[in-house]
Amino acid sequence: MLYLEQYQGIVECKSYSLYGQKLQKSVIRRGEFVIYVPGLSEDRPSLRVRDKVDITPVNDMQQVVGEIQYVGRDYISVSVDNRLAQKFTPEQLYNISFRWSDWEMSNLNFVLDKMEQFNLMRMVFPIGREYNNQKIEKLSWVNKTIEDNPEQQQAIINILSKNSKPDPYILFGPPGTGKTSTLIEAILQIYKRDSSTRVLICTPSNSAADEIALKLLRHTPEVIPENALYRLYSASRSIDDVHDSIKGASNLASDEAVFLAKSVFLTKKIVIVTLSTAMRVYNYELKENHFSYLFIDEAGQASEPQTLIPLLTMCGNKVQLNDYIRGQVIIAGDPKQLGPCCHSRLAEPILSKSMLERLMSWGPYKHSETGYDPNYVTKLVKNYRCHPAILHIPNKLFYDGELVACGGSHTRRAADWFYLPKKNFPVIFHAVKGDEMREKYSPSVYNPAEVRIIVNYVKKLIGSNLGGRVVEKSEIGILTPYKLQKAKIVEALEANGIKDLPVGTVEIFQGQEKDIIIISTVRSVLYRGTGGKIHIGFLSNPKRFNVAVTRAKALLIVVGNPMILEHDDCWREFMQYCLENEAWYGPKHLLDRFVSHSEIVKLLSKKHHVTPRWDPNANLRVVEDATSARHYNFNDQERDERRRRIPVGWVENNSEDHSSEETAESQRSQDTLKSREELDYWPEFFDLEESDEEDNDCLEKEENYSSPKNEGNERASNESGGKFENDKIFEKLRKRMEALEISLSSSSNSLG
Repeated sequence: MLYLEQYQGIVECKSYSLYGQKLQKSVIRRGEFVIYVPGLSEDRPSLRVRDKVDITPVNDMQQVVGEIQYVGRDYISVSVDNRLAQKFTPEQLYNISFRWSDWEMSNLNFVLDKMEQFNLMRMVFPIGREYNNQKIEKLSWVNKTIEDNPEQQQAIINILSKNSKPDPYILFGPPGTGKTSTLIEAILQIYKRDSSTRVLICTPSNSAADEIALKLLRHTPEVIPENALYRLYSASRSIDDVHDSIKGASNLASDEAVFLAKSVFLTKKIVIVTLSTAMRVYNYELKENHFSYLFIDEAGQASEPQTLIPLLTMCGNKVQLNDYIRGQVIIAGDPKQLGPCCHSRLAEPILSKSMLERLMSWGPYKHSETGYDPNYVTKLVKNYRCHPAILHIPNKLFYDGELVACGGSHTRRAADWFYLPKKNFPVIFHAVKGDEMREKYSPSVYNPAEVRIIVNYVKKLIGSNLGGRVVEKSEIGILTPYKLQKAKIVEALEANGIKDLPVGTVEIFQGQEKDIIIISTVRSVLYRGTGGKIHIGFLSNPKRFNVAVTRAKALLIVVGNPMILEHDDCWREFMQYCLENEAWYGPKHLLDRFVSHSEIVKLLSKKHHVTPRWDPNANLRVVEDATSARHYNFNDQERDERRRRIPVGWVENNSEDHSSEETAESQRSQDTLKSREELDYWPEFFDLEESDEEDNDCLEKEENYSSPKNEGNERASNESGGKFENDKIFEKLRKRMEALEISLSSSSNSLG
């Protein structure tokens, strides 16, 4: 499956190759060249610092390998060797291809090779054992709020007593239930009981690891000595991305990463790393009993091979074949939220499921009529984040109705907002029948009608008084599943003088919360899948729905087309809930009425409107980001998912428009938006009629999209006379994948 994923990664990288491009010498970063990369803001391609780029002059066989040093909004800055610099002329054309970085894939293959040697099969497929039933004396809680939460107490006591050992212990933490607080308390209690105990803490992302580090550092030196905690970063992490409070306890106290000698590392009692960086801990060749506890937080976002890396670290280097891992493993997360990202459709059934999700349907971890076995699983049920009206639907659909809303006054802050359709019910569904549109050469989509509605909501919210406090930009979050819609929302907000308001995809917002969340669903087109089933694209993912609606603490606003969303069970349930509680703006839609065949056919045949934007092979002049002169954006190359590179907060783009035509287009758009500022906010403004226009030249839907090539691409590629360095690897993998597909097909037929 890892080979399938690697193969798909190489295919995607090749599909974004650029032909006949000009290079610019960087005016900010000495000795580097700037390359315009269309679609970069949509992570197409998803590039990171230290990725390799193949640069081949047209009509020349001499290929030069560049290394990315900075990733801007629509360009990259690349360092190259002197051969290119000496021969460079501004008019020279180049063919450019991007390499798939297989650093992490090599690590994952290494871990899988070691599974049998270290007997990890017993850990990943546990069969259950007699409980240890170690008695724990009465605890004095560091966090006093835990005194009123029996589930948190149960989890901490079971972790300390190691009841499930040698099998993993699972902490099931639905949104807002204090999962991270429970882990922090457990770690503090471990250290209080025995200060010689060593703990390894791993997370899929740097942000999650930093959150744990910050919360633990709040208890230094009262509970934990300052020199006992160690936040280990990869060599590619920039010190600019590290919180000041963490620097002194990390290997990035200076501008360069410093890795401790083994003798010094052994003195650290609490080590915090990402899953990928845990390979550095493994390379210290520690004894198998070095760490007494392994905590894996946000485990639902990691693939199984990624989760195996710290398990391998716990094995040490001298484990006998029949031994178990000596320490207690704690896996924490929520299998009902978004899981790991997978590029290959063939590998998706395996790699898109986390170890946490699989274990919770396995043996002793299964949910029974009496609930979960507390010796193996504890489910937290007290929700401190959401207003009861916001929590109701996800609680019903995903958590068996067991969650209890326990939030304080902050969750009731917007209950009397002037624009609520129903007072004391801070949920709104705003129905709109807008057009779903694409920009030429972009696979993503946007909905201008929804953009206008969202801007109006934001303008009414910012500066208003909710719960005795003025609403700030930082308290609002806007979610949308499509990156182009995100860009359009940001553009419209900036045209109205609103900058730096957090806007992002659902994946980016996972793990975060805001007082006010506005969701733009975008979709106005239906699709027919395998077996004739009608669906609404990846918006129909139940986990994506769950994450989106549970980010809000006090006010949730959803903007969408009810005629489209009713074809998804989760969205239908949500809309019905809003209708029943009179929390609806826009044209009413009867969800229980019979939808005629002609209406379905009309929605299925509806086309995207295509608007001109950029040509992937256009030579547009890049205006460099001034911040690149001081900020060397070394995004961690050891992250698990490349697609999550874009931060939630939008960074202001100081660059000018690339052409006079685009400048005029942008100005027209801004003038239109300004003219709409005078329109009334009330729902009549939003009752937009659905357009019957169709565009026969529309692109395929995003899920099946491949980057276009213009007529000159193949000619320019042939003129280059050379092959890219990845070609041989690519060809081998292609043949291997073809053989594997035939094998899988034969197996499927025989099983059938």
